[in-house]
Amino acid sequence: FDLSKACLQSHPLFRLWISIDETTIQRVCDEATSVRHLRASDELFSAGAEGTAAFVVSQGRFSYTGLVVAVTETRDAEDAWSDMGSAVEVGVGDWISEAALWVEWTHT
Repeated sequence: FDLSKACLQSHPLFRLWISIDETTIQRVCDEATSVRHLRASDELFSAGAEGTAAFVVSQGRFSYTGLVVAVTETRDAEDAWSDMGSAVEVGVGDWISEAALWVEWTHT
C-alpha cells in the first residue's frame, strides 16, 4: 500500500480521499492498482486503443506524441490545435490517461 499511496498522493482527488478514509483507499490500492515497468521505446498505449486505465509516473521520464489540446487563459484553441503530434514530456508524479477513470476513453 505504501508504494501505491505515494503515487496516488500526487493527484488532488486521491490525496483528499486518503485524508478522509485511508482504509478505503488501501482497498483500492490492493484491488485496482498495479505496477508496470517500461524500458526505453516500450509503448504504453497507442492511438485508437480503448483507454482502460490511468497511469502515474513513479520513476524516470518518458514522452508521448498525439493530439494534445491544452487551452488556457493565455492560449487559444487555434494555438492548442497546432500542437498536434508534438511530443509531451512526462515525469515523476505526472498522470497520463486520467480521463479513463471517469469516462469512456479512446487514446488519440
